[in-house]
Amino acid sequence: MKARAGGVVVALLCLPGALPAAPPIPAERLTKETYISPDGAFTLALPPLAGPGSKIEERRVGPAAYGVFLDDETGVVYYVLRSDNSAAKATLEQMTSGIRTEGPVREKKRIRNGGREEVRIAAISETQAGLVVATSLFLQGAAAYEVTAGVTARHGEPEPELIERAGKNLEAFLKGLKIKEQETPP
Repeated sequence: MKARAGGVVVALLCLPGALPAAPPIPAERLTKETYISPDGAFTLALPPLAGPGSKIEERRVGPAAYGVFLDDETGVVYYVLRSDNSAAKATLEQMTSGIRTEGPVREKKRIRNGGREEVRIAAISETQAGLVVATSLFLQGAAAYEVTAGVTARHGEPEPELIERAGKNLEAFLKGLKIKEQETPP
């Protein structure tokens, strides 16, 4: 599902396999514990990933959007997508107004997290069976961020438990995201 508002793309349920992979991330920007974005706009404490099938990849989603996508062989997915919002100047309300709690979207709520306002969404993937994602959408400076954690059902795990588990993973993932303060243009 994708919502588009004012030139900012909100790629809900945009999964790692949906985009072509970029070259390997340079060692000076990726350690066992930390990832640094190409422009230094954010750093990320890496979440726990299981097994040798784990992947961490950077993807360019469009001319003004890029992200880092992480997944493992147990069906756990994480990503941070950063879009340039300087031209569109879309508000959080404009970015999320088309997202309704129907179909795959199970929850949508506005919250304050520290000093910023976020829209939190829980949804069922329409492209990967058993995958539930929890997403935080927010603005920081001239950028729009979409931060997502997804989990795959274990042997008949009920949907409410999946939503709760994805939400907890999202909270932990957000704690590891550090965004560099940007100067406000004159």
